[in-house]
Amino acid sequence: MKQLLLHKNIPIPDTPTWHKDLLNLAVDHNFIAKETANKIGKYLFFRHFFTHAYGFLIDEAKLKPLMNNIPDIYSEFKEEIENYITKIGE
Repeated sequence: MKQLLLHKNIPIPDTPTWHKDLLNLAVDHNFIAKETANKIGKYLFFRHFFTHAYGFLIDEAKLKPLMNNIPDIYSEFKEEIENYITKIGE
């Protein structure tokens, strides 16, 4: 997404929340659907929590759905990005 934004001369946010901002920009510029961004956002939350918390605080019940959904969300994200790249190449 970052490379697509740079290709379109869209500035990359330089903020503490740049990962989330990047997702929002991807939605704003129709790279990915809002629903996909929301799904990916759950992983950003987990990443933030994991890097700033102790491992024993991790709730397995919340982690398991994230782990199980990775292949589907990745496929969805990849398809949307590939569709966008195909569209701009036409």
